[in-house]
Amino acid sequence: MKKTYHLTKDKKKKKIKTTNLKTVDGYVFKPKNKIKYPGITVTKFKAIDREIIERLLKKKVKKKLEVYLQYLFYLLNETDGEPGATDMVLDDLARYQQMVKNCYQKYLGEQYVSELEKEIAYIKFCAKQREQEIYQIRWMQQMAEVARRGGR
Repeated sequence: MKKTYHLTKDKKKKKIKTTNLKTVDGYVFKPKNKIKYPGITVTKFKAIDREIIERLLKKKVKKKLEVYLQYLFYLLNETDGEPGATDMVLDDLARYQQMVKNCYQKYLGEQYVSELEKEIAYIKFCAKQREQEIYQIRWMQQMAEVARRGGR
């Protein structure tokens, strides 16, 4: 059985207190730092302070949203504009939105989650609009090709 410690700094006495972390409510994550330090190995980290949890989760949500945006921009601008691929990314984005709403709402608050929902809705709207523009451009090119060949 592993021992778990909770380090807190008491300003007056400067003692370290041990507590049972299972009873304390907080956000658990694995640190991404791969640098090895002598002595202590951290495999899990439980943030208890609401402000720290909020900052960590906002940073995490923002990074993931940026990844979705970059992939969406790549699909819409660089590829041939396959309509199924864009729908797949938009569905995945909606799934991520639900996951954020279900898992992180108690840490982030309703206002941030509602702003995130508005932002994702705007992203979906812009992606669909761009997809329509690409479709219209292709249709115009096809009509020009038919006219050039001497068709209708």
